[in-house]
Formats: sequence, structure tokens, C-alpha cells
Amino acid sequence: MKIDCVLEHNGNDSILYADKNVGAFTRGASKEEAIAKMPEEIRRYRLWQGEVPFDEYDIEIVQEKESGFEKLESMANYLSNDIVTGSYDELWSVRKVLRRFIWHDRIHAKAMYRMGIATFGEGVIPDVFGFTR
Repeated sequence: MKIDCVLEHNGNDSILYADKNVGAFTRGASKEEAIAKMPEEIRRYRLWQGEVPFDEYDIEIVQEKESGFEKLESMANYLSNDIVTGSYDELWSVRKVLRRFIWHDRIHAKAMYRMGIATFGEGVIPDVFGFTR
């Protein structure tokens, strides 16, 4: 089975995302190491989805990206909070990127908290972020 993947390089780290299998990813010190781990990741992903794994997987990189931080840090005065135009002509600043990152992370934390309460019951998981206040 062919698995389309996106590869991102982050210095001495590579992360490989499976395009059609949301949440399936591998990491490695090199591109080759990340690719070598992907068949097992897809096998486990299919089992988790209640699907039968295939015997073989053909890993194909359909897109490669530079590290987002490296691109940001290569910009002159990148911490000056200047407004720049990003994809789809959306205006961005460092402050906006950080605010979106924290907001997105909080959404995930809240979903995990709710799932934990539904699974284990009220009072078992402490509400350290004040989601119920």
C-alpha cells in the first residue's frame, strides 16, 4: 500500500507525517531513519483504527519542508513583531503565531481533559488548567 508523506527537517531531527492517516508520524535523526519507522507506525495506526494492516507499505515523500523556526530565524529582525503576509494573504506577527500556538495547545488539553473525565469519572483527573471554572 502506498503511503504519501510530508517530511520536515528540523536541524538534526526529521519528522515524517502520513498525509491520509491523521496522527501517524515518525521521527528520526535522519530522513532515512524516519522513513524506516513509518511502516510500523502505519501498521499500528491501522490496528488502532480497527483495520487490518497490509503486509507491505511503499513510503513516498510528496512534500518536503524546511523547519519553520529556521525560516523564521533567517528573516531580518524576526523578533521585531513586524507584520508579514503569509499563505492565503493572511497577516502574521510573532505575537500572533505565539498566541495561536498557545490557543491550539489549550484546545487539545481541554479535549484530553474531557476524554479523561468521560473515561475515568469526575474527580479522578485534577483540573489543573481550570477548564471547569
